[in-house]
Amino acid sequence: MIAATGVDESSLHYRGWRVVLACFLMAFFMFGFGLYGQGVYLAELQRVHGWPGTLVSAASTLSFLLTSVLVIFTDDLLVRIGLRALVLCGLIALGASTALLGLMQAPWQLYLAYALMSVGWTGMGTVVIATVLNSWFVRRRGLALSLAFNGATCGGIVLVPVLLALSGSVGFRSAMLAATIAMVALVLPVVVVFTGWPADAALNSAGGSPGRGKPARHSRKDLLANASFWTMVLPIALALLAQMGFIIHQVTFLEPLIGRASAGFAVTIMAAMAVVGRLSLGLFVDRLDPRLACAASMTSQAAALLVLLQSTSPVVLLGCCAVYGFSIGNMITFPPLIIQREIGSTAFAAAMGLGNVDWRHRQRVRPRHRRLRAQRERRLHDGVRDVRSARCRRGRARAVAAGETRSWRASSRARTAKQRRLVHACRCLTPTAPHPPPRPTPRSL
Repeated sequence: MIAATGVDESSLHYRGWRVVLACFLMAFFMFGFGLYGQGVYLAELQRVHGWPGTLVSAASTLSFLLTSVLVIFTDDLLVRIGLRALVLCGLIALGASTALLGLMQAPWQLYLAYALMSVGWTGMGTVVIATVLNSWFVRRRGLALSLAFNGATCGGIVLVPVLLALSGSVGFRSAMLAATIAMVALVLPVVVVFTGWPADAALNSAGGSPGRGKPARHSRKDLLANASFWTMVLPIALALLAQMGFIIHQVTFLEPLIGRASAGFAVTIMAAMAVVGRLSLGLFVDRLDPRLACAASMTSQAAALLVLLQSTSPVVLLGCCAVYGFSIGNMITFPPLIIQREIGSTAFAAAMGLGNVDWRHRQRVRPRHRRLRAQRERRLHDGVRDVRSARCRRGRARAVAAGETRSWRASSRARTAKQRRLVHACRCLTPTAPHPPPRPTPRSL
């Protein structure tokens, strides 16, 4: 372990901080292209090729499913081909995927691009970043993970607007090719020069020696039978699922209460506080029990959601969004710290790969939840319409049987007139542009 060497991890000259820079860039482009860029691809591919949204969503779901399988074997890949080779394979696969997204002409190429993106997630995703930083840091591990994973947030803040701006000015194809070239030019030299295992440390993630490269056989069955593993994975998976639901519905929930502009501002506050929270916690999380810190973060988020449901004050709602956002980024920082403390270094990559499956599952079921919710709403609307029609038919039948057809028609017209007055009143309350005066007709002249 590095702790035995007495290396000052706080020094800026420590080589581990250059590895953090490499991991930051890996997270920046991997999350920017592989997660936050999904909306851009959906809109642009529909606009350029006219493909239905279900086709793009199916390819995205396939990508997350394939990633869920590949990340389980990250520890074996680290031993067999090495860290630098695995990261370079991920970089090449991600570059090929983004270039193909801009050049594709047929639907089968879409599935190939998303399959290559899965290989990119395996070589440059959360498991590899956490594993390599776990081998470089002991006392400042929390800060190193926080700084590296901030690249994921920055990728969504910076890369997506850049892709949208370039797509509008030079086209989607040129934008993807330019972003791919920039990624390779920035990440490739950093990975080649800075990425690697510590010279005096064993390959903790695989349990072998870097010189020998002999993989230690870690039983995933033993990990799945470990109670500490499940008490870490399940609560964090539920917390991240709640986070995803709140992020999806935040604007819809806040807009009727504080308006569209303030709801957008609340999203900005939450994203900014996610960066601040990750950096702030990283400064002293190494001195805390990660389980207790994780429980405190979940409690603060639950309290913020409870106040959000009870309050209508704009100031309180914005404050709750800030409190909730403070802990959003830390939910992917706590698992590596808990695994290192309770499971150990020898099975670190294997445990991270198994735990990361839950996160991938949330990403692929989210579009399905949206589709199911829309289908339920359509069925509910159709059902209400059918019930109203049935009631109307039964009322008319009873009126005809009783010889009161005229009174039934009068009451029906009264209900229709009442509904029209209600619709007219609602339209009057909605500010609209004044209608132009009618043109004079020959009869009026």
